[in-house]
Amino acid sequence: RSEEVTHTFLANGLPLPRWLLRPIVVKRQQDVHLKANGIVSPAHARQMEDLYLDTLDLLQPILQKRPFLFGDRPCEADIGLFGPMFPHFGCDPTPQEIMRNKAPTVYEWVARMWRAKDQGPPEFVTTIPDDTASLLREICETHLVQLGANLDGFATGQPRFDMTVQGCRYKSIATSRYRVWCLEELHRRFAALTDHDQAAVRELLPYDHAKILWQSERPAQSGFNQDRRLPFGPAINVFDGGLP
Repeated sequence: RSEEVTHTFLANGLPLPRWLLRPIVVKRQQDVHLKANGIVSPAHARQMEDLYLDTLDLLQPILQKRPFLFGDRPCEADIGLFGPMFPHFGCDPTPQEIMRNKAPTVYEWVARMWRAKDQGPPEFVTTIPDDTASLLREICETHLVQLGANLDGFATGQPRFDMTVQGCRYKSIATSRYRVWCLEELHRRFAALTDHDQAAVRELLPYDHAKILWQSERPAQSGFNQDRRLPFGPAINVFDGGLP
């Protein structure tokens, strides 16, 4: 990955030799992005790698049945998942090779997402398929845990927080106002559902960590995007201090 980032910097006219720029890029990625997310040990690295492999295993059978997650056209779930799957895993040489060999159907989905166009009325599934159950559980045990711990840190004014994800302990993660807003969006979307659909979601997510989606008490508010102009309004960095 450092080779790709270095090439991009040089292509944009940064006046530094490659041998000097590449270690700078590596140190920036490690000191800024990894440490900000609490990834500081071999145990954390192993869990991140395992999460990637598990995600491929969860997606492969789904995309063998349907061209996209919930039908013959991309939906918001596809677009959200495509965000990390394309630049971080579909383009980086090592995870890309793993994806091609371990989950070729997922790799084909990445390509379909890249070239997706409006092709008329979509045909989506009418109920949440059983093959998504394991993926939904993984989201609750990882993503929602992180969003909840981040909210607690933000509510108490802590610049850093700790959390445990699937038995792995993370310390000193940078608290993010943006991620508080992400959780608020999930909460808002759930609240907008009918009583019947809310009950269906609760049945689909019978996990303690999922309760954060419908709990009425909110310890803090992000105060971000109150005019609801995103994605066309002003954005904020994921972390304070100018970190993207």
